Amino acid sequence: MAFPVIYTSTEAGIHATDQKLVQMSNLFHVPKSTIFWRLRLPSALPYLLSGAKNALGLSWKVIVAGEVLAQPRMALGTGMQDARLTLETPTVFAWAITTILLCGLSEYFFGILARRLSIQFQPPQDESKERGGQ
Repeated sequence: MAFPVIYTSTEAGIHATDQKLVQMSNLFHVPKSTIFWRLRLPSALPYLLSGAKNALGLSWKVIVAGEVLAQPRMALGTGMQDARLTLETPTVFAWAITTILLCGLSEYFFGILARRLSIQFQPPQDESKERGGQ
């Protein structure tokens, strides 16, 4: 379920690479591995991380829906379905809120990981630009 979302996002990121830089790299015989690690991956990384974040939220929905249908012993979807069948509306809302909080926490921690990963692939800043061009 998550693979198509991540794949299409990553593909869009790879195609968003500046083709003039790729042509210049080929002209100067830069190794393909260097082009990948220094040019294509940093260009595709924001797209990849965006697709992964969307896939994470989608995965939570699919997992809970699967639990509602399959009814494993201890699962969020099972608790939600049991409460729905016994007409315990507050319990259904409690399970829904729990699911939303877990999804939100996982996206938050993924965001922290994504920021650290994107910082690792950013090119170093030129110090003269930071000082105002002096």
